[in-house]
Amino acid sequence: MRFMRQLEGLKNEEEMEDDVTDDGARDENYDADENMWDNVDEQEVKERALMLVCDSRGQTTRHTRPPHPTWMQFNVIPRMPDVSQLFDDIVGSLKENTKAFLHSQKIDTQSDAALQLFEKFDIYQKPFCGIETDYKQPQYLLASRKFVPPLEKEITVGYAQRTDPTTGDASQVPTPRVFHYVPIIDVIKLIVEDHGFWECVQEHTKSTDGIIRDFHDALYKSSDVAEFGFDVVLQPLVDELKELESTGLEVNCPSFQGNLKVGLAQVVGDNLGIYSLFGFTQSFTANFVCRKCKVHRDVMRRQTKSNDPLLRTVENYSEDHLADNLPQTGVRTSCLLNELESFHVVMNHAPDIMHDMLEGVCSLELKLVLQNLIDNGSFDLDTLNACITTYNYGFPDGSNKPCVYSRTPLINADGSSGQNAAQMWTLMRHIGLIIGDLVPEGNEYWELLLTLCECMDIIFAPSLTLGDIVFMQEIISDHHELYLELFPERHLKPKHHFMLHYPEAAHQIGPLVNYWAMRYEAKHNFFRRLSHIVCNFKNITKTMAPRHQMYLCYQPLSKQSFKEASFEIGPGSCTLLRSLPDCHVLSNLLKTYPLYGDVFVAKWVTVYGTKYRKGMMVAFDRNDDQYPVYGEIRDILIVRGLVHLVLEKWKLSTS
Repeated sequence: MRFMRQLEGLKNEEEMEDDVTDDGARDENYDADENMWDNVDEQEVKERALMLVCDSRGQTTRHTRPPHPTWMQFNVIPRMPDVSQLFDDIVGSLKENTKAFLHSQKIDTQSDAALQLFEKFDIYQKPFCGIETDYKQPQYLLASRKFVPPLEKEITVGYAQRTDPTTGDASQVPTPRVFHYVPIIDVIKLIVEDHGFWECVQEHTKSTDGIIRDFHDALYKSSDVAEFGFDVVLQPLVDELKELESTGLEVNCPSFQGNLKVGLAQVVGDNLGIYSLFGFTQSFTANFVCRKCKVHRDVMRRQTKSNDPLLRTVENYSEDHLADNLPQTGVRTSCLLNELESFHVVMNHAPDIMHDMLEGVCSLELKLVLQNLIDNGSFDLDTLNACITTYNYGFPDGSNKPCVYSRTPLINADGSSGQNAAQMWTLMRHIGLIIGDLVPEGNEYWELLLTLCECMDIIFAPSLTLGDIVFMQEIISDHHELYLELFPERHLKPKHHFMLHYPEAAHQIGPLVNYWAMRYEAKHNFFRRLSHIVCNFKNITKTMAPRHQMYLCYQPLSKQSFKEASFEIGPGSCTLLRSLPDCHVLSNLLKTYPLYGDVFVAKWVTVYGTKYRKGMMVAFDRNDDQYPVYGEIRDILIVRGLVHLVLEKWKLSTS
């Protein structure tokens, strides 16, 4: 087998999904930004200072030492007096040196031009004037309508023990039990009126090629929810969502002026959180554990196909709620979200593929198959670990390399695998190349793992055809049947059963990877790390909510459009198009861009969270047989503010 390379030029505009402007390349490539400070006024300076403050509020990963209040205050959030003094000293010195230079050149320092220059020095000298304290910063942002403050909502009044510092006597004092809620109407209005958001909405067009690509906030203590229920926390959100459904939101931005109606489409979360929120059973050993259907646990353990007559509907859900019989229905309580016109819990199709697959089915079956292959003598544990550690995972997966297996966890198939979700995803996608050459041909256990990998290819696909969805249904059924055949002493887990509902979910809401919990787990890390930095757990929600809202102010303050904020251009160099290989071909593909025009050649770019760099392989098209066509990135060019990938097309030949 050999590969034939053929030069593939830049994608045309219809194919380009990564057209971008980016400040990272402008310093060397765009003259417009060279004088960006010429007309900066006092307001602009203050907003740039606030950008620094807001960005600092969200920095939670700079250091990993044990939290110490004084050390963390200095290292994670710069102290405003120190920073202000630094600016004062530097700009003040520049001002005095400028005056001395003007005197040496016998230039009148009292002229209008000189006085205007000194006024600018005064503006730059005190950028934090008026926003020095934690109190003044949100007040200024609030006045500029870029800050949505969290609201404190009282749940009930409890009692806490307090000690009198003078007498030492302890007493019970009334203490409000509260949570902090960020008004969703204000947040949505801030987002939709932000620079470039509505333009992105208008650019979206419905798919016409038969490929399905997409879907056509509060902080509380979990102990309070366990004691008082979700309704008290959800009530402010439901009230606002009802207002958005009926009254709508008045939007005033350059691309759209009018009323915008908003409805709740899907709720995304991990299994336990969703089941708790929606009022279903929170025990995964219950008789009726599925929120999508009413199949009994005993039937579920051997079920390989979805049973449509048992699907939950609004009608039978209402009957189950009225019956108030958790063991026989799986419904614990009603959900306040059902009061919305646009939503009902039985119509929430978004699954938790991260926990179902990566921390559930994959973890279990990979250990079962690996242990069987070790027992059959295909390889030993040391060989397996050597293959895992020495395998080249490439640039994209290099940060999520799987860890080695130890003997005890491998034997305990139902226990933890030791891999996190990202590591498991990497391992499952590469496992065939890591140890495939060591497995005897025709091994049934290996076939089970390969079938699971086929399921994952579709479940985690960013786009799907209707044929893919039909195939997903069949391949999941085949996988379950083979699992039961190879392991007759075991039964299907609830997470196996949840997979049976994936095809219908994909048909209703599009690719399932758009709804996985991975991004929200990462979002949770923001609060987890921040809590260890601030070291204030007395009223943790009051600490976290304002800090988060301050951090969100960075986007509107930066005045970047949503599209611009989704791209990042790495370092590189500016050169002439004429100096690049195949420059005449590139010039034609770039719509007759002049050969002696400047282009910025970047080392890497990040587009909507995906990092591209020279030497990477990308799938950029489909051939007549609907198989992907691959190309190797030869260069990354930024021309006229747009990112272009120069590809060498790889053609597979069996001759």
